[in-house]
Amino acid sequence: MIDKPIDAITKEDIDALAAAGTRERRTLDYKQELPGGSDEQRKEFVRDASSFANTAGGDILYGVEDIRDANGKPTGTPRLVGLSNFNEDVEKLRLDQMIRTGIAPRLPAVELRAIEGFPAGPILVMRVRRSWLSLHMVTLLGDDRFYARSNAGRYRMDVRQVQEGFGLADTLPQRVRSFRAERVARIVNGEAPVQLAKGPRTVLHLIPASALTAASSIEVSALRRFLGVLHPISGLGVSERYNLDGYITYSHSEGSDQDCAGYVLLMRNGIIEAVDTGPYTQTEKERLIRSHQFDEELFPAFDAYRKVQLELGLSDPTFVLLTLVGVEGYRMAVSDMVKFAQSRLYLIDRDVLVLPDILIESPANAASTPALLRPALDALWQASGYARSENYGEDGTWRLHK
Repeated sequence: MIDKPIDAITKEDIDALAAAGTRERRTLDYKQELPGGSDEQRKEFVRDASSFANTAGGDILYGVEDIRDANGKPTGTPRLVGLSNFNEDVEKLRLDQMIRTGIAPRLPAVELRAIEGFPAGPILVMRVRRSWLSLHMVTLLGDDRFYARSNAGRYRMDVRQVQEGFGLADTLPQRVRSFRAERVARIVNGEAPVQLAKGPRTVLHLIPASALTAASSIEVSALRRFLGVLHPISGLGVSERYNLDGYITYSHSEGSDQDCAGYVLLMRNGIIEAVDTGPYTQTEKERLIRSHQFDEELFPAFDAYRKVQLELGLSDPTFVLLTLVGVEGYRMAVSDMVKFAQSRLYLIDRDVLVLPDILIESPANAASTPALLRPALDALWQASGYARSENYGEDGTWRLHK
């Protein structure tokens, strides 16, 4: 796989593969032509695509000739040719159709990019990301087999390999929930990486699937470059330091040199944990979640954290977990006076609110942030006695409740 987001790949990156004589390997494959319309060519295409998804992901470059040795055998070394008579829109639609109808379950993340500037035409890069959610079977024309890849190329998976693959898919959601439970327990027990101000906390986790299934690690010493992006959810002034888990930024509570209003921890495996004490009010008479502030601060912070993960190459499927701690007896604050009066009857009945998991399958097809986070926000309002979040209109568009 070319070590860049697919949208950032240039002709120079493709030229560098040829100049270095980069051979085909587990995550890189060369094809001189796009698949044709015969049954066997269509099968070969979906077998290749599913094999990348079932293994480590990778790039297939169409329009690259495989140089042959003196005996006419392919060497796996590229010669850049390009695709003649290439219609980008038509071919992307055709390839996507084959993937959608020939592989089950559907691949969550396939991206296509045409790179211009080669002798016969563009080179088409097809990036298939590893699927952490399930094994994918070729179903086209009754093939009904599972495929994977090694450095030697594609191979058919045996029964043991299929069983292991499904076992991993089954345990991943449980690993995610176990991670959340452990981290939330630490925060409840006062074992957060900084001393937090007393009161309720919002806990946001962004967990790339690879962080829990592989020995992934990022270069922690270089993470200071994200200081301008990794701000606590509602924090303004930001301090920063390294710790054993990774890199952390934090903001102090107003008038305190000890207690922190929130922090963001970027772990060395790419997981982001953000904890915030901001949108809560407690008086002798009532306890309120400032609902408008909750959304308005959460959305841009979430976008910033996702940007950091994508820049680090963590674009695998990502689990988004939102948890509220210490909120028993709180209610949602709304400006509508009738509903505000009614909300006095709608008190949250538990101390820890574990809101529904959200899965981002691929950056390429992720919904807008308000739409993406809505299931969790609806559940928060439901815990407060409402049918759904009052900050979304009937058409699902986010807006502040008036």
